[in-house]
Amino acid sequence: LVALIYAAASWLVYGWTLDAPFILDDQQTIQNNPAIRSLALPDSLNPPPTDMGFSRRPIAHLTMCVNFALGDLRIEGYRLFNLLLHALNAFLLFLLARLLAARALLLSPRTAFFAAFFAGLIWIVHPLSTSAVHYLTQRPELLAAGAFLAMLGAQARSLFSAHPRRWLLTAWAF
Repeated sequence: LVALIYAAASWLVYGWTLDAPFILDDQQTIQNNPAIRSLALPDSLNPPPTDMGFSRRPIAHLTMCVNFALGDLRIEGYRLFNLLLHALNAFLLFLLARLLAARALLLSPRTAFFAAFFAGLIWIVHPLSTSAVHYLTQRPELLAAGAFLAMLGAQARSLFSAHPRRWLLTAWAF
């Protein structure tokens, strides 16, 4: 339910931008980037080294290849993907904050839930998030934030788990 609320909140805040045109570097890194036009492996994970786009960020490049494969250059798909990544990051923050509030700060489960829930909502609506969601070339920042939050969450889980090595390996993977 929390994830759905976050997705809805993201839609309310950023949904109106889905059909906005490509801006700034988006034209070079997406519209004029021939490297994103193929989903074939290993090319989609190993883009040619250039100054254009995501040449040194293979996961971000792969997501752009997937976007292109699913919808060519229709802008709505690219923006919707960024919007969903943003909502997922808010959910990861919620999970981390709830765990730490309950286990480290010893708040009641209800208080920990609401504190974490509102932390995620603030993440979604904060004006600093606008460029990461709206400016498509900022997708690597959304992916990095997600990986960082997932890593911190797994690390925190390792502190309170009977099987900390599993969580530490998960943290390492992220």
